[in-house]
Amino acid sequence: MSLWLCSLNQTIGPYSECACFMDLEIKKTHTARNSRLQIATWAGAAVKKRRYHKWDTSFAMPAVTVDGHKWDLYIFWEDGATQDIMMMGPLSLGSTTSRSETWHLLHKLWVLIKWGTTTYREEFFEKVILAWAEKLAASVLETDTEEDEAE
Repeated sequence: MSLWLCSLNQTIGPYSECACFMDLEIKKTHTARNSRLQIATWAGAAVKKRRYHKWDTSFAMPAVTVDGHKWDLYIFWEDGATQDIMMMGPLSLGSTTSRSETWHLLHKLWVLIKWGTTTYREEFFEKVILAWAEKLAASVLETDTEEDEAE
């Protein structure tokens, strides 16, 4: 199985087995490329990957874009009824245009990281990883039972 299929995030390499809780898209000032479009593309790839693994696709996927000095937060999830990828945002996190704005931004990022490494990680593990493992175990048990009955 490829590394991409085994990983818990969008990377390949030593970080592929880390359950990252958000995507980050950074653009330099005056770049023609749209960070909002790029982060939506990453969210689409994450939903596709969750579908492949039969993980919960309705579970929120936070993402941050950085356009020059401006930092924004987005939340993505899949609508279970329509299978459309939903996006909430942008929600302004702040900017790095002044020292005080930078400190406010750092505080918000600290709160986001604390939430992501505690509450979000616990819920992700329970609702996505454990649910997937339980389905996988049930599938293996069903296959074993069918093989036993065939003998």
